[in-house]
This record gives sequence, structure tokens and C-alpha cells, in this order.
Amino acid sequence: DRWLIDHATTLRTGLERLAKRAVDVVLLDLHLPDADGIEAIEEMVAWTREHEFPVPIVVLTGSNEREMALAALRSGAQDYINKEELRSGSLLQRALRYAMERHKAAQLNLVLEERLHRSEQLEGAGVLAAGVAFSFHVLLGRMLEELDEATDEMGEAAHSSGIGHRLSEIRRHLSAASELSDQLRSWMARSPLLASNIDPSAFVGEMTKLVEGIVQPPLQIHYHLPVGLPRISFCPIELRQVLLALVLNAVQGIGPRPGRIALETGVMHVGEELLATSYGAPDLGPGDFILFSVADDGPGLAPEVRKRMFDPFFTTRGAGRGLGLFMALGAVRRHGGAILCSSEAGLGSRFTVLLPPTAPSPRSTV
Repeated sequence: DRWLIDHATTLRTGLERLAKRAVDVVLLDLHLPDADGIEAIEEMVAWTREHEFPVPIVVLTGSNEREMALAALRSGAQDYINKEELRSGSLLQRALRYAMERHKAAQLNLVLEERLHRSEQLEGAGVLAAGVAFSFHVLLGRMLEELDEATDEMGEAAHSSGIGHRLSEIRRHLSAASELSDQLRSWMARSPLLASNIDPSAFVGEMTKLVEGIVQPPLQIHYHLPVGLPRISFCPIELRQVLLALVLNAVQGIGPRPGRIALETGVMHVGEELLATSYGAPDLGPGDFILFSVADDGPGLAPEVRKRMFDPFFTTRGAGRGLGLFMALGAVRRHGGAILCSSEAGLGSRFTVLLPPTAPSPRSTV
């Protein structure tokens, strides 16, 4: 193998160069002018964590420094190699390759653990939402009954005094709150209701009027809906709600300025690493998925927002309820799918719904 080596004589110089370029692996001498022994590996590991720059580390040790080498492994290094073994290029390459593979496996394991944690959080949020929604629904029902009785007792007096209009507004708001609690209760349904065999592109094509009722000028909507995609099994009502929630999220993300939203369908091969970053069904394996993608050219999502974007009642908009993405994820999860989110500051956001096809699909990558 051919390696491009960037040599630095001090730890500080090495960290400065590490911050400026992509590096596959670090070969670290534990005896540097500005860092000696375990201090060198601890400082290197602390720097990579602080800057969120994970990189595998192989330490160089002397022939009588086995204990120090083991301590370096406990501190975060992936491997060590004796300086005398540097003469053997094959041993060095093997150590570097093994370190890179171990590091890759460790990072993937962390991502999988985070995905499991998100899944457990979602389950907990659903149980809490169902309990609150049930109690809330009962309370709202009693309030509506009392309000209707009060309106009947007042009769014409309510309308002549103007109070009737206020009572009607109160009833409208209570009905909206009751509908919201029904949505929370439906989110806890354990199995999809009335699932149909759906053609993805045809389904979106039939939704264009609904979509364009949300995407108003100065915003533009663009479609990419290839024909002949494998079908999916999904409740049509819920799939419509999922897509409209994602479109509305894109509209609100762009704001009042001109912008562009793209809605597309397709087939996507998803590997284990990418799947591990998704939100949704915890037992999905790599393979071909049908995708529904909604992308916008808005300002993008801040990291702290991305961490909470699927939380119930979380919203960055004062007028929002914070349930659109939460409900969408619940529906996708119940149908055995997942959602991917990619977003960068200033470059917009893309939400991709991944759903298993009902029949084998031709392999392609999007």
C-alpha cells in the first residue's frame, strides 16, 4: 500500500495540522518535546473529542515500555507498535490497518447505541403521550359538555349579548385540542391500519394539489417521480400525513423568503453505517429501500435542533405544536421504516423516508 505521511516533531504542530486536513490514522510517539508518556495520548484523545474529530491512533513505544503501551490502549489508542518493528513495513501497515478497522467498528457501535437510545426514548415518549392524551381527552369532553349546556341555557341571550360568539370560539379551540389529543392517541397504535399496496410515485402525483396548497409563492416546488418503482405497504391516510408534515416543515424552515423545495421518490441502497444514523424501526437491516425525500434550500438545522427535532412538542416556531415530525416518525416506524435527516448550516435540509418494498427491487444507489 502507498501512504502519504505528514511528519510533525511536536504534539502541538501535529494537532494544528490535524485540524486542517483529513487524516486516516495517527502514528503517535509517546516521547515528544511538548508531551511525554501517557500525557501525549491523553492530550491527543482529549483534542479529538473536543473537536469531534474521531481518528484512530497507533502509539510508538520502546522495547521496555509494554506497560505504557497498555496504558495508552486504555486511554484511547487503537494499537501500539515497537519502534524496532518499524523496519518491517508489513508490520507497520498491518498495525495501521487494524487500528483503522477497530476504530471504524467502535464508531459504528457508538452510533448503534445512540440509535437504540433514541428508540427507547421514542417508546417512552409514546407511552407518556398516550397516558396524557387519554386524560386530556376525557377532560376536554367534559368541558365541551359543560360549554354546550351553558350555551343552551343562555339561549338567545347569548347571541344578543355577543357572548355567543365567544362561546363558539371557545368551543372551536376545545375541538382543536380534542383533535390533537386524538392524534397523540393514534400515534401509539401498535400496527398500521388499513395498509394498502401503494405505487410511490403515483401516490405523490395524486398529492400535488395538496402539496401546492402548502407551498405558496415565492416558494417553488419541484418533483422527481420515476415510474416503475416497487410498491410499498402503508396506510394511505398516514402516508399522506407524513409527506405533508415534511413539506410543511420545509416551508417553515425556509421562511418568508423565496426558496425551493424538492419532493422525490426512488430506490436507495442503504448500508449499515448510514442506517445506524436513521430514526425509526430498530431492527432494520441493510438493503434496498423505497425513498420519499423532501429537501429545501433553507438555512439548515443547528446541531442542537437536530438532536431534538423528533421530540414531542419540540418546536422552534412559536405558532407550531411541535408534533409534525414526531407524528411522522411514529407512522413510519409502525410501518417498519425509518427517516434520515441531512442538514448543514446555510445549505438547507433533506428528510428521507425509507420504507421496505413489498417486492424485490432493482439495486441502485441514490
